Amino acid sequence: MGLWRGRVLDSIDNMVTVGITAAPDSIVGKFRTYVAVLTPYGIRRTRREVKHDVYVLFNPWASGLYNVPE
Repeated sequence: MGLWRGRVLDSIDNMVTVGITAAPDSIVGKFRTYVAVLTPYGIRRTRREVKHDVYVLFNPWASGLYNVPE
């Protein structure tokens, strides 16, 4: 699977809004998300919250058909 892309869309005080683009060959499914921040004390990662999971229902960038088991 290819790399997903992320970019900062906005930053106000201590709040950052990011945009995420799934890889062109990303599978359709549920993906767990979290935030990792580099601090003077090392990398800190948020806890996973189910309400922040990402669901890819359709991948318009996929170039071919998927093999679906019958």
